[in-house]
Amino acid sequence: MSGESAGNALDATTRDFANGQKVFSRYTLIKTLGRGGMGVVWLAHDDELERNVALKFLPELIVHDRAVLGDMKRETRRSLDLTHKNIVRIYDFVHSDQSGCISMEYVDGDTLSNLRADKPHKVFEPHDLNEWTSQLCDALDYAHNHARIIHRDLKPANLMVNKRGDLKVSDFGISRSLSDSVSMLTMEQGRSGTLVFMSPQQLDGERGSHLDDIYSFGATVYELLTSKPPFSSGNVDRQIREKIPPPMGVRRKELEVEGEPIEETWERVVAACLAKDPARRPQSFAEIAQKLEIASPKTVRAQQAAAPKTKIAALIPKVAALQSNQTAMIGGAVAGVLAAGLAIWYFGFHKSTPKSATVPIPPAPLAVVQSASTSAVDQSTSAALGGVILKTTPRGATVTLGGMETGKSPVTFKGIKAGKYPLRISLEGYAPVEREVEVKAGQFVDLGTITLVRNSDMADRAKAVIDHQQTRTEPSPNPPVSTDPNAQPVVPLNDFSGG
Repeated sequence: MSGESAGNALDATTRDFANGQKVFSRYTLIKTLGRGGMGVVWLAHDDELERNVALKFLPELIVHDRAVLGDMKRETRRSLDLTHKNIVRIYDFVHSDQSGCISMEYVDGDTLSNLRADKPHKVFEPHDLNEWTSQLCDALDYAHNHARIIHRDLKPANLMVNKRGDLKVSDFGISRSLSDSVSMLTMEQGRSGTLVFMSPQQLDGERGSHLDDIYSFGATVYELLTSKPPFSSGNVDRQIREKIPPPMGVRRKELEVEGEPIEETWERVVAACLAKDPARRPQSFAEIAQKLEIASPKTVRAQQAAAPKTKIAALIPKVAALQSNQTAMIGGAVAGVLAAGLAIWYFGFHKSTPKSATVPIPPAPLAVVQSASTSAVDQSTSAALGGVILKTTPRGATVTLGGMETGKSPVTFKGIKAGKYPLRISLEGYAPVEREVEVKAGQFVDLGTITLVRNSDMADRAKAVIDHQQTRTEPSPNPPVSTDPNAQPVVPLNDFSGG
């Protein structure tokens, strides 16, 4: 390392690695995912566990300092405790005399920073962020209150969205440790985090607090909704400490950003998160979710678990009313079926007859589908939760599971507690479908495509049943006649035999 500047040392990180190369006798490199001042990230295949992972290689400056390398190992071990479905999992810390890297979950997706840049007006609208913000609040609430870990570098570039549309928080604790370690080795005055998203306290080097993450959350949302962080030019340090940023709606006008008016609720919450005094900020991410009037996934799961107990009773009279309306609509056909059924029962038939006007639709076979993006570690941490996927023909049917309406088909239910739930599918002009679905822990139940039957088709089927029964119960056209005037009339046996 002699004669080489710190900057060159950072740039030297794994620059000689190539696609297809095997490192640490375990990982086969596939392609680079990104490169920055703190190292290179590669997509690699873990040959032992047979899965793709992201390898974040450390600067050589750190690898050659045993004391700093030990600190990095300890920080990585702490991150192993973060086992939340919306937090990128850390798998391992591996190193040799020449290089070192952190193995972590590979997220097949993009960052919110890049997704924002792809929007037509280069900004998100608040309603675009509702679900992701809900997942982010749940992940950070878990990290702060259960794992006791602060992120310290929250920003759009560290928030990823996978192909399933789920948010993933990356670099928990890693960026902070790398920045601190490099700052110490190069004698630079480094700060944990990215300047424009730092709280005033973080800027001054004070001991980290979960309230720093809350400030960074406010700065992150500010950028996602306006295209710029609260302070991005001039003396940013001084502005963070002293200046109040304009409301997001005003900033949009300053930047000539087109978009919808920003709801007052989002303006108030983001402004509170950016308060200079930590005591004036929301004190938890659960409080932020409450103030934004968005439910965290934790709350949604609790509601879904309670739904079968609290809503099935309310669902029964609704189903009965729907069946009553359906019966009235079919009218004479239904009455004919019931009359035929009573007649058949009375005369001793033993074959079953339709019990209602609804033509039963056989349940589709349940195919358990495991999400390809879920790692073995993630499966163990979310073992109590499952999901349901279904489509309908035609599309657009209203689907409810356990009394919780989710919208129009095709639909996917996620984060559901294992158990049995009533499923209902309805679409105007079609017979409703009702069945029970068993949700299994850690799995998605794929019901496939359920074909709905038109009410007119159902009436035709009912009429066909009536015609069939009438044909079977008509007397023989030429019954035998006795010549004995005192004999009793002979009734053909086939009138009673059912065949």
